[in-house]
Amino acid sequence: MATSFPLPPVFPQGQLTHVPIQGTQGRVAVEDSGPPDSALPTLLFLHGLGDFRQTYRFLAPKFHSRGHRVLLADLRGCGESTTNFPSYTPVDVANDAVAVLDHFKVNQPAVIVSNSLSASSSAYVAAKHPERVAALIGTGPFLRDPPGSGWLGPVSHVLFARPWGAAAWVSFWKTLTVKKPADFDDYTKAMNAATRSEGHLAAIGGMIRGPKKPCWDVAGDVKCPVLLVFGSKDPDFKDPAAEGEEHRRQLKSAKVVKVEVLPGLGHYPASEDPEAVFKLATDFLEASL
Repeated sequence: MATSFPLPPVFPQGQLTHVPIQGTQGRVAVEDSGPPDSALPTLLFLHGLGDFRQTYRFLAPKFHSRGHRVLLADLRGCGESTTNFPSYTPVDVANDAVAVLDHFKVNQPAVIVSNSLSASSSAYVAAKHPERVAALIGTGPFLRDPPGSGWLGPVSHVLFARPWGAAAWVSFWKTLTVKKPADFDDYTKAMNAATRSEGHLAAIGGMIRGPKKPCWDVAGDVKCPVLLVFGSKDPDFKDPAAEGEEHRRQLKSAKVVKVEVLPGLGHYPASEDPEAVFKLATDFLEASL
């Protein structure tokens, strides 16, 4: 059953498709901006833990206006995707990303834009399917399990159980946005509504427990250009700049790894300062592709 919530599509003239995922009964919701106006690569956007594709509501239209075809995916169990998946690991999300590219017949290498947990998934796709990925752009990116976070998985069954799980998640999620967008209150209402769903909570717990190690272990095989954008005040990282350098070292085979730390931002740079992220991303793509 898909989660419902009061958020409009990012592309009113686009199309929402539910992509079946082989080996499961689940479907991943993908919003397609429509055919590209140029030969620029398709962009596949993957959001972070417990979020929705609308986290890119400010950033994605800028790329479409530039001439890119944009595919916005709700991760399994989130947004308008179904909540009947057997597991929610970063590798699962990576395989879903490949299924989306296949479904939409994206035959040329795509750019994968990610946030938080899905950055590890996008690295896995680039490592295992290098012919499918032109570049990676990660915002607030987790390519590895944070040091000292081992305790969270075992207690997540309790933290994100009903009836208190929704309030616990939303309270934590709100702390991750440092520079609040103008529509933050409306987005928070949508988060509250979605998180009341038992399926959405199960997806959050499953993603928290899903290890990123399989993705981190193959990150050294990523060869495409990589841009990593951190917020200087992101509470998920003790030292965002140091985390970026750790990621750079692990991405040892990448054509280029560019790490940027944007001052005064939190875990969601794409919604906190979309103009800055867009400029960094377009400059990076023009220089790297």
